[in-house]
Amino acid sequence: CGVAGASAGAASTIGTCLWKACGARDYGGRAPGELRAAAGRADGGMRLRGGAAGSGDGLPSSTSAQTAFTKVMWKKGPSPLRTVEVVGSWTKFKQRHALSLNQKTGDWEIIMELPRGEHQLKFVLDGNTWKCSQDMEVRTDSEGNQNNIIYVDHVVRASRPVPAGTAPVEKKERDHFVPATDSIDIAKDMVSRLEQEQRIANEKLMKAQAQLIETLKGELSQGINALDKGKKHVNAYTEKGNKGLANIKSAASNKIGEIKSHMAKIRAILDQKEATAIAAVEDNQNKRLLKLEGEIGEYDKVSPLLTDLISEAQDAIKKSNSEPTKFVGIAQELIPKIEKATTKASAIPQPSDDASFEALQLNLLPPS
Repeated sequence: CGVAGASAGAASTIGTCLWKACGARDYGGRAPGELRAAAGRADGGMRLRGGAAGSGDGLPSSTSAQTAFTKVMWKKGPSPLRTVEVVGSWTKFKQRHALSLNQKTGDWEIIMELPRGEHQLKFVLDGNTWKCSQDMEVRTDSEGNQNNIIYVDHVVRASRPVPAGTAPVEKKERDHFVPATDSIDIAKDMVSRLEQEQRIANEKLMKAQAQLIETLKGELSQGINALDKGKKHVNAYTEKGNKGLANIKSAASNKIGEIKSHMAKIRAILDQKEATAIAAVEDNQNKRLLKLEGEIGEYDKVSPLLTDLISEAQDAIKKSNSEPTKFVGIAQELIPKIEKATTKASAIPQPSDDASFEALQLNLLPPS
């Protein structure tokens, strides 16, 4: 990997990298391959050691040896900026990647996972101003466009740029070890960021589980309310039906007495009519009683079901804290049962408790 946007001076130009240990990923909702922080070169485009370039289209390869974490940086300037973005050849300059402001240094930074090799890039300031960083190598292409250049590999160490008009100093082999401390810092930063993301993910998981339990408890509580309402509804109908039984029997008895009183005056003539009329009333009574008793029987079937479901739902809620996993399974089984039971309760008809026999057609007139 590399560091872009470092100062041209050797003291402030440090190349850093983090070897890619896994395939392309999405970090924190950003585009694949993008991570927070920044990248650059010291000698007008620091050349990073070793390795072939990434894929020809500039996009990260799924092979871990072909990509590396790279820091891109826009150095603090005299004027404050609202936003800084970077675009580059790895996405054919089509996708912008937002840099984050380092509150300590005032620099804008981003860590990205890029293919190894050479890339062109440019910065977008405040959303519409495209500029090259003067702290990086600037190259003009055949069409006159100017872009910064970055070289990406797995390890970078600082090198001094050669001042204009001076002969390059012959490089000598070091006889002592110079650690790539900034490479280590980026690695530590990445581990810290990923650990933080994992902590946040765990917190969200716990919150989601708690929300699921609370939602299911709420659903069951509403279900219990609906069951209780349904039970009251059915019990009211049962009470009304039982009263209807008594009223029908009483009304039928009264009607029979009325008929007998009327027919006693003409008993000799109307014995047959009396028997026929009584039979008609009794038959109609039996039909009504049979229908109403059947309705009450249906009420008696639904009422225990509602009672049992109320008990099961209450028991399930008691287990929600001690046995959350088991509770979720029980709740998910109970909710459709509650829905079915309350639907059935609300759909039962009113009792057929009409106790009037006045509309019954009876031939009670004496023969002409």
